[in-house]
Amino acid sequence: MNTTNKQKAFTLIELLVVISIIAVLMSILMPALGKVKEQAKAVVCKSNTRTLGLCFSLYSNDNNDRLGRGPSWTVAYENAYWPGELGEYYDDNVDMLDCPEVRKNSVTEFEINGQQGAPHSPWQYPTAGWPESDFLKGGDLISYGRNSYATFPQKEERGMSGFNDNGIDPSECWNNVTASGADNIPVLLDAAWVEVWMSGWTKGNATPAPEQTYPDPHVKPIPYNLNLFALDRHPKNTVSCLFLDSSVRAVGLKELWTLKWCKGWDTKNEYTIAGGAETNGNWDNSWMSSFKNF
Repeated sequence: MNTTNKQKAFTLIELLVVISIIAVLMSILMPALGKVKEQAKAVVCKSNTRTLGLCFSLYSNDNNDRLGRGPSWTVAYENAYWPGELGEYYDDNVDMLDCPEVRKNSVTEFEINGQQGAPHSPWQYPTAGWPESDFLKGGDLISYGRNSYATFPQKEERGMSGFNDNGIDPSECWNNVTASGADNIPVLLDAAWVEVWMSGWTKGNATPAPEQTYPDPHVKPIPYNLNLFALDRHPKNTVSCLFLDSSVRAVGLKELWTLKWCKGWDTKNEYTIAGGAETNGNWDNSWMSSFKNF
């Protein structure tokens, strides 16, 4: 007598149970995978910052330990800003100028924000009025910015008052890489603009912004202070920061107020724990109020 082997098929209920289990597992794994992806981007951003730090070091080595010239609106020299100054060192490897967290195709954000960047969009090198070089052209998209006090201002860029044409007091600048306390002097960070400066915040009085917004600078300019570095771009409310000693680490957004931006900066100002920030309410009106204090 012939016998036929019969294969038992899954029932509809069994299939639904399997699908449900897979769905539950996916709901558990997806957030974890998302966090891993964000952390991986932060690692790449740190790597970019570290490589740019090497470019800064090479520039200093070739210029008697001096830092870059610093920003200037009136002096038209070929490499007027740090991406141009460092161009010969990173050459055509322009990808390192962008954090992987930014979206280069954020056209809508550029239409709203003008040339300035935002937490997840880069700033745009102006298409007119700024000097271009072999390494930097109008329209280029970049997501890092320099502390303009980590420079060596040139005499021809100083006005009648002794300040340069952007209001930077040369006596507040670090000038070279041998400055004391280099491990707390920020040089390059995630930023919404190419250079961040303003003589009015040399004592630590850069008031935190009430909202994380970046309007068109031609309509309502953003003060060139710490708020252009305070971008909620990476995990745990941090930005990547290159220090004068060439070290790189993640810095908390409120921690920015504890760094030694210029010679006159008070690292124990009213927005730090040492300055009473946990009780004086100075962060209450800021979008960063719930973040960790430093």
